[in-house]
Amino acid sequence: QAAAAHVLIDDFVFDAVFIAIMFVSTGIGEGYYLRQIWNQCRKDYVPAVKTMWKTSFLLMPLEFCLFRFLPLRLRVLGMNLIEILWDAIVSFMIHKRRKESNGGMMEDGMDGTMGGEKLIPS
Repeated sequence: QAAAAHVLIDDFVFDAVFIAIMFVSTGIGEGYYLRQIWNQCRKDYVPAVKTMWKTSFLLMPLEFCLFRFLPLRLRVLGMNLIEILWDAIVSFMIHKRRKESNGGMMEDGMDGTMGGEKLIPS
């Protein structure tokens, strides 16, 4: 019962928060303005969360087994291996639209230019 609660909280509460943090942190790290990041979040956050919930649902039996049967000293390693796969999918979802639009720039006029000067390299 405790293992199931851990899995549900991890997959459905923390995932949504983590995805929002990933949108902002990767956007800032890549040189986008907060306005650009906000516009992408408005378009892509809900689809990304839904995809992550589907992925988490598929990984849930494995996570449950890790929480239930692995000794505590191995549990972190097991969960980290699952998180590598999960993080790769999150990264793909976040960067999908950035890559598709304008050679890596955000769409809707938020292309990293200001006064004719490009602020984000292509």
